[in-house]
Amino acid sequence: MSDKLIKFIAERPVLKEFWPRPIGSEMPEWWKSMPAYGGFRNTDPGKKILGQDGDYNSTIKRCVPIADSLSLGYVLLTDQDIYMKLNTQKNEDGTIRGSNFEVVWKGGVTEGKQVEGHPFGQAKEHPLAKLYPGRDVFKMISPWHIITPPGYSTLFMPPMNNPNGFFEALPGVVDTDTYTNIVNFPFVINEMEMETIIPAGTPIVQVFPFKRESWKLETQPEPEDLSFLDIQRRKFRTHISSVYRKYFWQRKEFK
Repeated sequence: MSDKLIKFIAERPVLKEFWPRPIGSEMPEWWKSMPAYGGFRNTDPGKKILGQDGDYNSTIKRCVPIADSLSLGYVLLTDQDIYMKLNTQKNEDGTIRGSNFEVVWKGGVTEGKQVEGHPFGQAKEHPLAKLYPGRDVFKMISPWHIITPPGYSTLFMPPMNNPNGFFEALPGVVDTDTYTNIVNFPFVINEMEMETIIPAGTPIVQVFPFKRESWKLETQPEPEDLSFLDIQRRKFRTHISSVYRKYFWQRKEFK
């Protein structure tokens, strides 16, 4: 099976260390520091069998679905340091009236903006925007044109299980086979007040190309093929450890 190609074409020069990359090429620090075994139920680190259920004392580090979420697709990064200061204005009764924000970056890298704001009214019913009435919904300005093969769209979402600690992008889908203009990324800040530098290299979004297909829903109150489900259950219960990884999981590659 041939590899599909997703292209990222820069509108302006970007230092190579901030180019898009497979998101799994740099697993997050919390994942790398997490022990694979032990550290809960009063157990010491190290692989041991838990007598009460006959399984090993595995942690989330051994969870293949979590590992997949951390390595699925690509990542877009900030390519400049961005200073941001945010103040929330309140009425006398404590309700939020609005916000002031200041965003600064060094000139000379891009002639345009790194960040801009959407008026609150454009997104006031969005659940995240409603947390802070009157505040702008910010938008990260990207330098990247993104092109996928015919029939493929791209899902953009906050990096799964790995918040960047500064902001949260709003998920969205773009048909990047027909729309090849730059895609920018609205985001919200879950803080009342903030003054910080968002460093270059901060993950903005996780990028997942997918094939557009039509689907139809079918719901069965009872399984039609009990023998198939019984075999699956039997296989899962026959082995003690790493059953999903060994017998059910399929490798996904992003180069």
